[in-house]
Amino acid sequence: MSHDKAQTGDLIDRYVYQVVRRLPQSQRADIEAELRGLIDDMLSARGGGKREDVIAVLRELGRPAELASRYSGSRRSLIGPEYYDTYLLVLKIVLAATGFGMAVAQAIGFIAEAPDSIFVAVARFFAAIFSAMVQAFAWVTIVFALIERWSGGSFLKDMEWNPDDLPPVPEKNTAIPRGEPIAGIVFIVLLLVLINAAPQLFGAYILEDGSLRMVPAFDPGVFYRQLPLVDVMICVGLVKEALRLVVGRYTLPLSLAITALNIVTTVMFILLFGPASGVWNPHFMTQIGTEWSLSETAAQLWRLVPIVLTGLVIFGNVVDSVQAIIRGARCRKA
Repeated sequence: MSHDKAQTGDLIDRYVYQVVRRLPQSQRADIEAELRGLIDDMLSARGGGKREDVIAVLRELGRPAELASRYSGSRRSLIGPEYYDTYLLVLKIVLAATGFGMAVAQAIGFIAEAPDSIFVAVARFFAAIFSAMVQAFAWVTIVFALIERWSGGSFLKDMEWNPDDLPPVPEKNTAIPRGEPIAGIVFIVLLLVLINAAPQLFGAYILEDGSLRMVPAFDPGVFYRQLPLVDVMICVGLVKEALRLVVGRYTLPLSLAITALNIVTTVMFILLFGPASGVWNPHFMTQIGTEWSLSETAAQLWRLVPIVLTGLVIFGNVVDSVQAIIRGARCRKA
């Protein structure tokens, strides 16, 4: 009897968790208490708390995403309730990071090359930011719409929902704090914006005769030729962080997906930025050496930069993959 009670309690916990995790942090405690009280009342009305009663009550309440949607009181049509909250969160993050990144890029551009007039500068500044944010909005919406279709979300309401399919409440060592993927998304979006809108940021600035001279860290010809592939590599990292945010806990499938994406990122980084890529400016130290009095030793150290960066990327991705797999395996055993 106690075993059945523990099972029904676990089922209720899993359902409540899936509902409240989709709600704003400030509302979660109140709505959790209200929802648990509602479930208790519905079970009392049925005259029992058997497993069949709990399943019937949860089915009557509906899918967790749909119930969370009703609690939040928002209408969701383009993106279904299963992904709407994550979509809205990612959209806010991407728009904020894109706007900030474009503002920085435009400011750097104005410093490097002064505009004809203040009116031209202001117009270009806001036009560039607006255009970038519109594109960011479009791409985020398209990606989540595709996820909705590929996952079969649009057909869920026509299928019978089984509370037994609810994932367990994640333990502390398998749950993914939302701050981690959010920070990753912000960093990756900023990098994507800056590397496309302000590639001159990646170099050294030297003051000559009252004006700044920029020495690029990359060979411009090779860099711009490889830029589309660089964008793909960065977006692979963005997908990885988005998956962490959407799933919310380490599972074995998520861990394997993270490992696969890390392998793709590592291979692409070696090809695009490794020692044999040819993307690095071989004359970087020579071009700035006359101004900064750099020795031949510094020029030799510059040749080690691609090797060191490649080693750091490999090490970081290996550690990330191993940690993900270990946590995913723990979740499977739980």
